[in-house]
Amino acid sequence: MRVRVSFLALVGLMNLIFTLRIQTFAHSLDNENTFWTRKRKLESVFSYQIDKMSEKKELKIDCIKEAKDFSGNEYLIVECNPIGYMIFCENLGRFVEYSPEAMSPFKNQDGELYYCGPTFYYVKEKNILQHTILHQEQISLVDLKKYIPSCDMLYKTLSEEKGELILNYLEDEDFKDNFSKYVNMYTSNTVVYGYVNHSDFFYNMSSPCGFFCPTGSNGICGYVALSQVIAYRDKYVDDNYMTDNFWVDANKNNLKNGILSFAARLRYAYGTVDSTDSQDIKQVSENYFNTLTLSVSHTSRYVGFFNRNTIKNAIDNDKPVILFGSLADPSNVGNHTNHAVVAYKYVEDSSLFGGTTYTAHFGWDGYSNIYVSGVIGSIYILN
Repeated sequence: MRVRVSFLALVGLMNLIFTLRIQTFAHSLDNENTFWTRKRKLESVFSYQIDKMSEKKELKIDCIKEAKDFSGNEYLIVECNPIGYMIFCENLGRFVEYSPEAMSPFKNQDGELYYCGPTFYYVKEKNILQHTILHQEQISLVDLKKYIPSCDMLYKTLSEEKGELILNYLEDEDFKDNFSKYVNMYTSNTVVYGYVNHSDFFYNMSSPCGFFCPTGSNGICGYVALSQVIAYRDKYVDDNYMTDNFWVDANKNNLKNGILSFAARLRYAYGTVDSTDSQDIKQVSENYFNTLTLSVSHTSRYVGFFNRNTIKNAIDNDKPVILFGSLADPSNVGNHTNHAVVAYKYVEDSSLFGGTTYTAHFGWDGYSNIYVSGVIGSIYILN
């Protein structure tokens, strides 16, 4: 069958095709201009960080949640699949905490979330904030305002090392590509690494790790951290630092959990309170070592009397550092919640990425390889 098309119809058809091509081209340009929105750029930054931090397995973004501290400062919780997480402060351009191997502390939590620094993770439940991991720890909603100064202090500390490269990328409207290409435009990058001589000791002691939380207590993490520091010395310096019955195995790779743990022994034989800061743990450590013939000394310093170099120098000299985070009530010295972790490694980036990050063991099973930033509270070092 032969189809006849008039000249006018042919002209009309050509005009229609030309118009559609112009519209398609314009739409293509519009997509190019709008594709790299701030949200898309954030996802590119997250993907870059995942590739950078992944050590043993391929990770992908699973979901992104919003959280805030008691002062209203905002954070994004990026949960990975099959495991791992990142906590990002968009206003500072910083990953303030992350791990390629630990489960997100906000996993399966979809309510009103609060992040007040490493180990301080809460979800709102009626009139309380429930700690997402230490289920015995709770904070009443009426007490939140008391801890605002602690949140402000942490945020101020984090603000001292902003991620300028990430911030510039997010604000650069002319650069429409992924973050890895943006990074390649800046070749100046000075990174310094430091770690204790046997950092794998902490890295590999994922479970059991010496954890103990007495019934009716908000936790005794200071004692757990001290038990790990003493155990490190016992394995690599002198077998007399602690008795062998606290180890799980003859190779001294893992510490017993629960009431039979070394942390429980330190608490009930040498301590007086559950919630501790560096001065409390210094006293516990002194009490313990007074029963031994070992010669040791102790360093305890509150915020304002130490800096990043204090921590880095200790790690460089094979001394793990107990870092104490704190939610403190300025109007009541005794009203505070402290959490302790053991820092055994650091990375100092002086480029536009900015920031000093410590690798820490949280004293919880499965949380042996966590990267944290910003330290407020106090520090303890066994010399």
